[in-house]
Amino acid sequence: MFVLITALVLGIAQQAAPQPQVQEEAAKKGVLRGKAVHALTGEPVRRATVTLQTIPTPKPGSAPVFVGPPQGKSVTSGTDGSFVFEELEEGSYRLYAEKAGFVRTSYGASSPNSAGTPLKLISGGELKDLSLRMLPGATVAGMVVDEEGEPLERLQVMVLRKNPSMGRNLWQPLASAQTNERGEFRLTGLTAGSFTVLAQPARFGSLGADSPLQQGKEEFAYTATYHPGVERVEQAQTVKLAVGQELSIGQIRMVKTRVFRAKGKYLGPIPENPNEGMLMLNVREKVDSSMFAAMGFSFGRNRVNPDGSFELSGLKPGTHEVSVMKNTPAGGGMKTVGMAELTISSDNVVDFVVPELQLLAVTGRVRLEGRPDLLERMKLKGTSVQLLPPAGTPMFSGPSRGTIEEDGSFRLADVVPGRYRLNVNVFGAPTYLKVYRLNGKEQSEQEVDLRAGGEIEIVFSTNVAALSGMVEKKEEAASGMVVLERVDGRLSNLQSWFPPQAGVSQDKTFRFLSIAPGEYRAYAFEELDMNLAADAEFLKKFSARAATVKVGEGESGTVTLKQIGKAEVEEAMKQ
Repeated sequence: MFVLITALVLGIAQQAAPQPQVQEEAAKKGVLRGKAVHALTGEPVRRATVTLQTIPTPKPGSAPVFVGPPQGKSVTSGTDGSFVFEELEEGSYRLYAEKAGFVRTSYGASSPNSAGTPLKLISGGELKDLSLRMLPGATVAGMVVDEEGEPLERLQVMVLRKNPSMGRNLWQPLASAQTNERGEFRLTGLTAGSFTVLAQPARFGSLGADSPLQQGKEEFAYTATYHPGVERVEQAQTVKLAVGQELSIGQIRMVKTRVFRAKGKYLGPIPENPNEGMLMLNVREKVDSSMFAAMGFSFGRNRVNPDGSFELSGLKPGTHEVSVMKNTPAGGGMKTVGMAELTISSDNVVDFVVPELQLLAVTGRVRLEGRPDLLERMKLKGTSVQLLPPAGTPMFSGPSRGTIEEDGSFRLADVVPGRYRLNVNVFGAPTYLKVYRLNGKEQSEQEVDLRAGGEIEIVFSTNVAALSGMVEKKEEAASGMVVLERVDGRLSNLQSWFPPQAGVSQDKTFRFLSIAPGEYRAYAFEELDMNLAADAEFLKKFSARAATVKVGEGESGTVTLKQIGKAEVEEAMKQ
């Protein structure tokens, strides 16, 4: 995630017109030296992969262009943990290291989700005695047992963490493992923080809803169970891990629940020839929208018979979304052709009907505006437009996809009615999202309601703004991060919900090369998990410490910020 955010926030450079170079100046190369050490013991870390990554920086008097992700070079630390990078150009760099048993750690960071400290190197300069403190991974171990305390083999165990995503807090999996023949599991290489642990039968495996257990005339299955043995995530015990900690959480006692069957019929057309396609059923339990991991779905578990009939098994009480999917062998992919909600209470269902789905067409237009010299470098024709499912919703079929025509128009056919995230990337120069409308109405969220189709209007502008400044911080505070929050809450792009973030260099400066014009609250943190930077409720706790700054189209603003200490952030997280 960090690399993606770095590419979005910092991966923009400027291309300077060729200038005469003095041979003496061109020969001035820099060097960077340091040691990789264990963050807890201070011992050298040998054979760590240390990477130095360039941060593209602007040159005066030239037009900005995209250069893609930052370039990097890697070396291996020596037996004493030492490393060196030579023949370096003047500029800004990011330094990080990784090795088995450690989490990827940036220089100046005390947590893996911190951006760390960017490094500035002058022409012919030397940065030496850098200490790259590598964070050892934490471990969670335990055992999964049945209702009688017997071990369960080949169950999937996941560590989940709640992260902001597309404006919502979603439980997302960080690591997973299977239980062995003794029901034991061990998850390693984990970051420090608060988590919950989930155990569930492997999809299509035994013990789960796909293979219910027969007990007399009733059927049962083990359901997704949270530590120590509860069905709902809000009832789960929180697991808190420190850097490098090895923690045993004891037993997770799986919950067994009664499951049911449903017989039904699909009312749409059935392909007579298998080469024309095959119809399969897709079942998703409609659970809390904050769930990302255990969505309770089973893909392609049943087929629709030639007469349209089907039977579903292993259904828990509650509401389920049943979709009929058409699989076209000749490269057509999956397409949803039927959909209905099924409610299970305390008995089997025998008369469930799935109607044929009336698919929609979505049309729209994309327009570019801004500096003529930058617009000449940009190309709309052939650019991809996609509709993706909302955050936290599994994608059962490929995205609805189209391409932009010469006049900026696009059309997406066979769209299943629902809510979507729109994904449009334009390349050639940095832009910001100036206009985003559906049926003439301004959109303030990335998700759009397309249950009735619609006309989409998008305008990207190259008249981006820039912001730089200085952070007043304690000398012992090595790292730092600046976060920008738009006061008006408008969208700045369609690709990320994360607000603009920039690291603070060792000279206490920061720079945003490309942001949307507008009014911002600027926060300077000594250290902050980048996921918390996307949590508007958390940022509110420090609103009185933020500086307000406004930058217009094509303008470059400056601001001086006072740093919010790490201890203050930790205290706010407890509240």
